[in-house]
Amino acid sequence: DIGVTGVQTCALPIWLSAVVDWTSASWGPPSVDVAHMRINLAASFGLDAAEAFLDAYRAVVGESYQHDPRWDLRIAVDFLPDLGGDRSTLELGRLDEFVVRALARL
Repeated sequence: DIGVTGVQTCALPIWLSAVVDWTSASWGPPSVDVAHMRINLAASFGLDAAEAFLDAYRAVVGESYQHDPRWDLRIAVDFLPDLGGDRSTLELGRLDEFVVRALARL
């Protein structure tokens, strides 16, 4: 189903079950996707949003999920080519904090 915004969704009759972003789709460990979501949240809304997402993810998949901060760093490296351009000073500062926190967790 292509909605008004052009986002492709896979929905059940009652609730939204998934949003598919094909431009960055990949096959690999779920931690890659968790880290990607976390860095986007950190850049847009701050570290608290990234941490809240991780807590919510653990609540769904189980407390046994251990997020490896190396995935956060790996995703941060993917952002390097895009650090110029239209990123605000606030976003750049948030990304820096995200990396500093990931390094502290190693």
